[in-house]
Order: sequence, then C-alpha cells, then structure tokens
Amino acid sequence: FDPATNSFTTLSAEKELDIFPRTLLLPSGKIFLAGQERETDLLDLTTDEWSLVGNMNYGDRTVGLAVLLPGLNQVMAMGGGVSLGQSATNTAEIIDFSQPTPSWQYTASMNYARVHANAVLLPDGTVLVVGGCNSGLGTEPVAPIELFDPASQTWKVLASLPALKAHHSTALLLPDGRVWSAGGDQR
Repeated sequence: FDPATNSFTTLSAEKELDIFPRTLLLPSGKIFLAGQERETDLLDLTTDEWSLVGNMNYGDRTVGLAVLLPGLNQVMAMGGGVSLGQSATNTAEIIDFSQPTPSWQYTASMNYARVHANAVLLPDGTVLVVGGCNSGLGTEPVAPIELFDPASQTWKVLASLPALKAHHSTALLLPDGRVWSAGGDQR
C-alpha cells in the first residue's frame, strides 16, 4: 500500500506461508520472514523476489515469537514448538543482519517454555515477554513475565500476570511506557 497515492500494488512474488507468519521490516527496506517455519527468507520489494537467508537452529517455531531488537539489525526468535500439539520450547536465537553472512545463533533461553505469547520491545531496548502457554491453544498457561536484555543476553523473571493470557492474547507498548496486555482464552 502506498499512502501517497492511496493505492495497492499486487506483487508477483509468491510464497506459501503457514498461519501467523512473523514478518519484520528491516532498515534495508526488505521484509524478513522469521517463522513459523524453520526456513527464514527475505522479500525484496524492489525486485519482487524472495531469497533464502537460512534456517533457524531450533527448527519450526510454530506459534512462537519474533521481535526486531534495538539497532534494527538483529531479530530474535523465541519459544514456539515443533508442531501445535507438541510442548513449547524455551529456546531463543538471534540473527544479525549487520554481519556479511547473517546466520541464526542461540542466545540464553527463557525461563519458561511458551507458545502463543507476546513480545514487546521496550523504550530502554529490553524485550518483555508476556503470557503464553506450554502447549496447544491454552494448555498450562504461563503466568510469570520475563524480560530479555539484549546487551547482556540474559533473562529476568518479573511479576506474574493477575489474569492469564494465552491463546488469542495481545500486548502493546503504550505512549507512557506501560505495556497493555489483553485477551487470552484458557482451556
């Protein structure tokens, strides 16, 4: 969509994607596909073509998370599971696009395995991970909130959510720096 002309352009680059694809806009103007499948790709809007970047170390991160880190050259993927019916993973990995040949590298694992969670980049550059569950669509909800510090590559467990947020939940950064967490259904 071009807001200047108020019009859409249909691209010819096609790629079959699973539900909930994790796409992020990089400073290069390319779109990075960072999940759910193991394979990660770039869409170049100037050439209208997809290109393979590489595979995540963990494999498929079904209903996992991806977030663009401070500096906008690194993407972190975390959580998810090999398939929807499997238990979640607590692993996390980062790819750095400032490197000549970007590749996924494991970083510290979360304290809790999660699928269907939400990640929010905070103004200080840390990443807040809220909610989620251990498997399925809401089985074994995860109440503790975690905070990732990209500088030290460490996780810290924070307070627990007063109301559990799993499948169909969201978390958003508000203008005053607070995080709003809403929705979620448990089974």
